[in-house]
Amino acid sequence: MNEHKNRTLIVPLFVSAFLLSALVEPIIPDWVLIGFKLFGFWNYVGAALIICVHLSRNPRIRLSLLSFAPIGIFLYSSSVSVIASPAGLQTPVLVEMGQHLVEFAVIVLMLRTRLELERTLWIIPLTVAITLLVATWELATGTHFGFSRLALDNFSTVRGTTALWHNRNDFSYFLALSTPIVIYKVRHANIFDHLLSALVVLIVATIIAYNGTRSAFLALVLSCLLYVAAIKQRSSTRHTFRVYRFGTLSVIAILFGVICVPLLENPFLYGSSLWIRWQLLTLTPTLLMSWPMGVGIGNIPPTVAKIPIATSGVFSPHNWAFQLLAELGIVGALFAIIVIGKSIDVLAYHWFSGKNEIALPLFLTLVSFLIAGFAPSNAFWGMHIIWIALGFAISCQAIPSQSNTIAHG
Repeated sequence: MNEHKNRTLIVPLFVSAFLLSALVEPIIPDWVLIGFKLFGFWNYVGAALIICVHLSRNPRIRLSLLSFAPIGIFLYSSSVSVIASPAGLQTPVLVEMGQHLVEFAVIVLMLRTRLELERTLWIIPLTVAITLLVATWELATGTHFGFSRLALDNFSTVRGTTALWHNRNDFSYFLALSTPIVIYKVRHANIFDHLLSALVVLIVATIIAYNGTRSAFLALVLSCLLYVAAIKQRSSTRHTFRVYRFGTLSVIAILFGVICVPLLENPFLYGSSLWIRWQLLTLTPTLLMSWPMGVGIGNIPPTVAKIPIATSGVFSPHNWAFQLLAELGIVGALFAIIVIGKSIDVLAYHWFSGKNEIALPLFLTLVSFLIAGFAPSNAFWGMHIIWIALGFAISCQAIPSQSNTIAHG
């Protein structure tokens, strides 16, 4: 009994500390150990070693096939980059992807009970609180960290806050995906918690609007509406089969829509951010037909740069669907449908069937990703939050009921 109690305290503490070091790494001092950064390299090496020890002591842990999907994507993309990519192997991006795999694996392999998952989820509200404090400092002083894009002279007139990120869109993207989890952790039955939840949404909405990140703002509004609808719908008995295919159908619709963009003329003002994004999307069929298996992770910029199309010098994907289709080809589409779409469906089922309360915020986080993922220049490999969210989502799916035990499988 004491061993179980100690585990439910130690494991969430370790996972939370590791995830926090990843999320706030830009503001951690650059301490170096044997030529490598203590945070940014050795913390990942240490986490990977702990995972190996954990697996050796628990050889009977069974994992779902979804748990292996990120590893498969990493190996597949590495192979594509070496064999078929026009730009070759992008080592820095693959290293970053390797870090995300460790983050994902720590969550999926270490969190084996509902209580452990519940406690670890607190890392998201804590990180959001830190970023909001940084954003407040930015707004109050008009200054930014050196790694912020807004700290550059040619962006001195651009308003916004970036907190711990280079780009204000990245910060808004993080807030949009994190807010459902924050609301879940602070909301209870009393009026004070309801007011606190409303205040959090108001603050996040204000910052996202101030940053001018349209897709993140839309994702936040949609997640709030779905939250209210999910609460009301769960209390009734009218649950249809269509509810449990919402994620899969949404992902398919977005992927299909991205492929069909070239059929329409660019409706936006020349040179605007929306115009640039639309121009990039028109390349989806071209890249798919030329490289049906993808150009490899991180190879969109050098590939697009060689194509004669006006993008105002912007070559990063700026769209999760375009990114997966272009970098991973057909496999990328399957990854989106099976891993992201299916996870949304399973989480919806867990929530509406009463199996797991944690399913609702994670469901809303992944739905928010589908919309907010149109904002960052690199919504996948450059962002920790989506891999952490996927790790939480897949761990949550393994919880068979409201009991305290997770049955991996």
